Amino acid sequence: MQGKCKICGCTENNACIHPDGGPCWWINRKHDLCSYCNPEFKNDKSIERPADRKKNISKTKISIIKKKVKKRTSTFAERNILKIIEKKQKKANQNPNTKIINKINK
Repeated sequence: MQGKCKICGCTENNACIHPDGGPCWWINRKHDLCSYCNPEFKNDKSIERPADRKKNISKTKISIIKKKVKKRTSTFAERNILKIIEKKQKKANQNPNTKIINKINK
């Protein structure tokens, strides 16, 4: 059964991660509340939640991930993040107006 946390939106494939405790786990049978969304951890700033990952991918994080990929020490999640970023950058570079200008210049 694939669950989704009703507070932070994490899933089994996209879990919250605590630097000391690792990924979150379900604390109820419905699989709609993760361990890091209970009152004990709710305001803990060190927990990396899925929504935070989408918002806060800085240039320094990207360069760190690229270095890890080159050294072959990156995790599966880091490689996926890098692929997503590269796809977004390619789409941004393929602006429809740019295509029209390129056709005119040819």
